[in-house]
Order: sequence, then C-alpha cells, then structure tokens
Amino acid sequence: MSIVEAESTTDTNAPVVFRAWSKSRNPMRMMEELKRGLTPCDPALIALFVSSNLPYEDVVTPLATAFPQAVLVGCTTAGSLTSSAYEGDEAIAVAFDPPPSPSISASCRTWQTSP
Repeated sequence: MSIVEAESTTDTNAPVVFRAWSKSRNPMRMMEELKRGLTPCDPALIALFVSSNLPYEDVVTPLATAFPQAVLVGCTTAGSLTSSAYEGDEAIAVAFDPPPSPSISASCRTWQTSP
C-alpha cells in the first residue's frame, strides 16, 4: 500500500513537498511504492524514515540509486504516528523539490559541546 500526498501553495515559486509511504515488508515492493509516490517530484532532498524492523540498507540503497540528484537523509525509527494510528513497520519518504531560484541557499552550522 502506498499513499502519496503533495503540498503546494498558490505561490508559484514555493517548493513542493511530496510524501510517500509503504507498509510492505518486502523491500523491493516497498521501494516500488516509495518511488511511485515520489515520481512526480524532482527532489533536491529526501528524508527517509525506515522501521527498525526492516532491512535499512535494502531500502536506502535503491532509493539513492533511483534519485541520484537528491541528497538522502535517512534513519531508522521505532514507528510513526499517522492521522489515524501508530504504524510500526513501514517506511516514509518526504521529498522536497529544489528551490525555484539558484540564488536561494541555506547554510548549516555544527554545534559541539564539551564533554
């Protein structure tokens, strides 16, 4: 089962966010469902959350191959809260379209604390 949602605003310069998820326990099927949900998007960034009960590498590697232009940030999770229930064994991908203008940029800072 794959559920796909897209969010956009009336501002034509606003990035679009796509979300897809799969409840399949078969990594190949899960990947197909996630890819199908993200296909309308040309993501610059994908955030991936995979159940710790699933084979993480079997999901991450094919997704990175399917969207080589995107930065992929992923982690395992004990589950996800949806609008209707707690889901324990699934994968969720959130994809962000690139900014509309190359002049838009972001910066990152790393903060460290003393031990």
